Amino acid sequence: MEGFEQLADGPAVMDALASHRHSPDVPWTELSPHVIERGLVKVFPLAQVIGQDRGAREHFERACKNLEMHGIHSFGGDGFHNETWISPDGGYGERLAEAGMRPEQRSFAWRVHDHAVVNVRESAGDVSTLSLHVLPAEWIWPRLGEAKRDQSRRRTMAKHLAAADPRWEWPRQ
Repeated sequence: MEGFEQLADGPAVMDALASHRHSPDVPWTELSPHVIERGLVKVFPLAQVIGQDRGAREHFERACKNLEMHGIHSFGGDGFHNETWISPDGGYGERLAEAGMRPEQRSFAWRVHDHAVVNVRESAGDVSTLSLHVLPAEWIWPRLGEAKRDQSRRRTMAKHLAAADPRWEWPRQ
């Protein structure tokens, strides 16, 4: 379809990540060869639409909706919606905002083992993109605890989060 390009299937990427439950090292390029590794952040470009072609825009909207519904059904508690809204006022949402990435709709995070999977949909002019950002779950849901070890872990994760760079460009074919 002219104007629409899909590099990866978001639900398939999420399911593949879920299959690595006990693997300390996820083979990221096996989930999608287009993954962009930015330190602890892994960005999976999923779909892009350029222009205002109605059919291409509808196809893009379906890809976005399918990803969100899959996240809700498979990782978000289904009927009780256990997803977490990513706010631009703090945490990873703030990192997105500071990088100039302004999602056109709300972004949500779902927990997949030790990872947070965030759907990021953004637009600039007549170009809209959909991507999945995979990051440490602790950036969204910090571990609780008062032991020195827990406090140290939180400080370390806060430093990693502060240094995170979520920027990416659409891969050239």
